[in-house]
Amino acid sequence: MVANSSLSQEQADNYRTELAMLHNYATAFGLTTRQLEVTTLPDNDPHQTMEKTVELTIPAGYNGFVQLAAPGTTISISNVNGDGENQPVVDFTTNMVTLNNKTYITQVPEVDSDGNQTMVDKEVPCEKPAKLTVTYLVDFGSSQSVTAMLMTNDGTQSKSGTLTFALNPTQPVNNAVGQTHFEYLTKLFGQIDTLTQLINFIYGNPNDDSLLKQFATTDTSTPSDYQNFNANSVYKRYGNITLNSVADRLDRNDVNDFQQMGQTNLQKLIDTITNLQDEINQLKDDEESLSNNLPNNYFSTQLGDLQKWYDTATELNDTTHNSWKTTQANLLTVKNWQQYSESDPSLYIDPTTGDTLYKSISDMMTTSSKDAKEISDNAKAIKDNANQFNDMVDGVNATKSDTQKVLNGTGGLLQKGNDYLKKSNDYYKNFETLLANTRTPGVNTNSIFGFFAQPLQPKNVTPEKTTKIEQKPNLTWIPALVGGIAIGGVGMYLMRRKNTPEN
Repeated sequence: MVANSSLSQEQADNYRTELAMLHNYATAFGLTTRQLEVTTLPDNDPHQTMEKTVELTIPAGYNGFVQLAAPGTTISISNVNGDGENQPVVDFTTNMVTLNNKTYITQVPEVDSDGNQTMVDKEVPCEKPAKLTVTYLVDFGSSQSVTAMLMTNDGTQSKSGTLTFALNPTQPVNNAVGQTHFEYLTKLFGQIDTLTQLINFIYGNPNDDSLLKQFATTDTSTPSDYQNFNANSVYKRYGNITLNSVADRLDRNDVNDFQQMGQTNLQKLIDTITNLQDEINQLKDDEESLSNNLPNNYFSTQLGDLQKWYDTATELNDTTHNSWKTTQANLLTVKNWQQYSESDPSLYIDPTTGDTLYKSISDMMTTSSKDAKEISDNAKAIKDNANQFNDMVDGVNATKSDTQKVLNGTGGLLQKGNDYLKKSNDYYKNFETLLANTRTPGVNTNSIFGFFAQPLQPKNVTPEKTTKIEQKPNLTWIPALVGGIAIGGVGMYLMRRKNTPEN
């Protein structure tokens, strides 16, 4: 019981001490003890089992097998059945059951050259599916967590599934102590405690267990050893009072109070027993109701349904996984749009516009492909012209700067031309005045005409200037040329007038 936690080690040691003291007390007073009822507790090796039935349909022309593996358990095959032409083959070492539904041996008649007919064995192919049914019995022992793997193969595909069990193994000893022998053991332990406390109350000190400890280890004690153990014990104080003198020593009020307390406690006890009986009757009614309304196989049915659901979910999961792994393309059937149906996964087209639309889409795809190729080729042909662009920007900036210089020089040239023109206008006015003076009577015109007869020798006063870009034209000769021509013309006119005789 200690090993299975039904009793603690301290409780077991206390019960051993109390039993030893009771044995020595009975020996000292010569009391006769009765024999205890021998109770044999069951083996505490738990065996939690599970039954698993597997069904496999094997197509004709294939071999199939079923195998269950669960490390740490004991697996046995309790039932095997196959409805094919061959009998299942069981391998108890690997817990594999195999069924051959590919070929089978049958006897056929054969006639020899002499005309004699004999039956010979002939291997012929199986023509219909075969169903294999295997029932496994798994003993989990004392395991609390088990992982089992179930593998099936029908010849065309292999499937495997993992079953994980979280178990709470039953403890036979705990069940025996807590259920089968609970009443007997509780009563026995209660009697041991009561007798020990009563002896300690009479001969010892109720406030300690010194008497218990001393006489548990002393097996040669006598009655006087118990009677003289404690001078303040109940025995030493009240042991000289006889039964006949007890009534004389009690007060009437004490007797009445004790009687009243006893009656009150007795009534409480009766009420408690009545309540307990009512609870017992209610429990019996509940038990009867459960027995009548709850099927015996209720929990096994629920577990069976749960197992079927798990098997279905596992099969569906495997089927879905296999469908995901399929890489073959599914070609759609081309149908007329007039035959459209939501439940039929086909490709519907309109014959009147379908070909035109298809051709347009094809042309557009072809054009897009060509454009994409040309863009790609152009992108490869066009190189980075960042350096040329930077040189062009620098050239434009230089041209702008030089152009601005030309504009500034042109502006200065026009300003000088204006100044020379103004001087030429002043010269014309002065020359006009000079000519007017030649007409004045009495004026000596020889000096004037002598000036006109002298050639003009203009001096070039234009400063030399060089430029890095180009040489600007010098236009100052224009007004000088015009002035020279004008002066020459005027001089010739005066000379001609002088040589002409006056009338």
